[in-house]
Amino acid sequence: MTSEPTMPSLHLSQDPEADALLARNPFALLVGLVLDQQIPMERALAGPATITERIGRELDPAELSGYDPEQFAAVLSRPPAVHRFPAAMAGRIQKLAAHVTATYGGDVTRMWSDRSTAEEVVRRFEQLPGFGKPKARMLLALLGKQLGVTPVGWREAAGPYGEEGSHRSLADVVDQASLDKVRSAKRERKLAKKATAGRAKSTAEPGITGLDPGKRMAARTAEPSAAAPGSTSTVAGSGVAGVRTPR
Repeated sequence: MTSEPTMPSLHLSQDPEADALLARNPFALLVGLVLDQQIPMERALAGPATITERIGRELDPAELSGYDPEQFAAVLSRPPAVHRFPAAMAGRIQKLAAHVTATYGGDVTRMWSDRSTAEEVVRRFEQLPGFGKPKARMLLALLGKQLGVTPVGWREAAGPYGEEGSHRSLADVVDQASLDKVRSAKRERKLAKKATAGRAKSTAEPGITGLDPGKRMAARTAEPSAAAPGSTSTVAGSGVAGVRTPR
């Protein structure tokens, strides 16, 4: 007696039913990744389950691409809204659905099931509406680390997201503790980036005090002198002529 293969489990939304949908429906996973911007990750990845509940059936690319745009935007806008920008996200999801339907016959798995290399798979992900290179790499890392999709060279093609033992993205979230680590690492990267930007700005704008002595002298002699009595001056930056002083 052979046992049926075990369905991979995900813990991205921290909601069992929502995560089960993401694990069994690859298109729902793509929709969750499209929603994953400017809102908490758990809320974004729970979005596909909310949409599924509201339309009464699981997400199908062909059906969603043909949905009336206003009606679909209303589905996402109904309180509580699926996203902080529900109408815009509804449009992106429908573009994604149309692309998957036209290019892969509605079967998301065709992007990686034809023995393509990982680099080819990433390029296909990059072409998805609402995706870019970082999100494409992150999706490949998620597939490789948690869903058993491991095309040749997947770790290298996923870049830093594919590193073993990292806590860089949702590809590394397997429980609440790992989610906390991913959030902490993300905050640290933001702080480091902000500090680097601040140092670059201070270096690029040294002012007169940052010039060597010769250039400092030239800058001072180039500064306009005070207007002589009786002359007309212009207030710097205002474009308004000064008042002539009576002799």
